[in-house]
Formats: sequence, C-alpha cells, structure tokens
Amino acid sequence: MTHPLSEIMAEERPLLLIGDSDANRFPGMSYHCYTTSGREFYCLDLGKLASSRGFTRGGPVMHAVDELPQTWSGDLAIIWVLPIRAAEATRVAAEAGCTRIWYSFQTATPEAVELACELGLDVVEIGRCPVYFFEGQKPLPCRLHTAV
Repeated sequence: MTHPLSEIMAEERPLLLIGDSDANRFPGMSYHCYTTSGREFYCLDLGKLASSRGFTRGGPVMHAVDELPQTWSGDLAIIWVLPIRAAEATRVAAEAGCTRIWYSFQTATPEAVELACELGLDVVEIGRCPVYFFEGQKPLPCRLHTAV
C-alpha cells in the first residue's frame, strides 16, 4: 500500500518550492532531488539568492510570484522557511494560485496554518520532509531527519 504523501509526490503537476536563503533555509537537498528526479518544480526564494546552491548549483531561483512562467499550473506549495516567515510564505503560495500547502519540518506555526485555512488552502502535511516520500529517493539527510 502506497503512503498518501508518496502519492502526492508522485503527481505529475509542477510544484512550488518556497525557501528563504537569507535565513539559511534554502532547500538545496530538495532542489537537487526534484531536479534529478525530473519532477517539474519552481523555486521561489524569499531571500536574495541568485541561483540554486547545494548539489545542484546554478539552477533557476525566482523571487516573486510574477516571475513564474505564464504556463505555471501547479497547485502544491512546499514551504521551507523559518517559522517566523511561515505566514508570509503561505500568502505567497496563495498568491501563486496554489490550493495545497505542505509545511516541511520546523516550518509551520499555528498562525500560518490558520492563515492557510482562511485562504482556502488544503494543508496536506505539517512537519515531514517531502523528499522522504519520493519513490526510491531517500537521501541520507532525509533519513537522518526522520530518525531524529
């Protein structure tokens, strides 16, 4: 039986990854896994990072919703920011047209989750790393985070 979160990660629709490099919360491992898996995604950084860092260096990073391509058709935002910016990232997800939101570990606050509900977003997960639910991809950092 497949885990429901694995089914979400197996979907073919693009996703929006929202991070904050200014607070050292750029999701480099996630970026790398999405890139190597071929999963269509866009990365929006609330910080000032010019391009991706980590295992996949130099990949495209956006800084505002209006930088998303006109063909953007995703509905899932994965939030990877410090809790203090979770509500802001939630607003960005809604502005981008997302209808579902996944708060990665150490991200969500009760206020952000409440805001998501007020904005009509379906909160699919709070606290688990989405990369862990990629079929066949469980990088060492994800396994360690899960164990902790």
